[in-house]
Amino acid sequence: MVVSDIVAEDLPEWMYENKKLYCSCVSGAISEKKYLSGLRQAGLEQVKVNERQVYKFDEIESIIKSSDDLSFLSAVGYGEELGSKEVIRRIARELDGKVASVKNSARKPILLPHFSVLVSIDID
Repeated sequence: MVVSDIVAEDLPEWMYENKKLYCSCVSGAISEKKYLSGLRQAGLEQVKVNERQVYKFDEIESIIKSSDDLSFLSAVGYGEELGSKEVIRRIARELDGKVASVKNSARKPILLPHFSVLVSIDID
């Protein structure tokens, strides 16, 4: 099995509460370590990261700008005096290098049916 997802490290606390960024797959992301652990806890084996693309400032800025609704910008705590472009740039700087797309592979173990053998012994 191969699956690709977004992981993140050390996101600011306010981001986890932001529903708009959750929809852009950023604020709902968990750490790579927790993600891989979850795959193992689900019973998968040979779990490994095949590819990792760490997002830098420009890519994060583009992700935020692509959001259909930027109304969350007023609630991120950077102050009302800043314009939306500057707030987006500050958020992108804060997330620079902390968000990544990872492609993981794992195997689901084959479960063979258990056979019971009935043994009869004649006792004379």
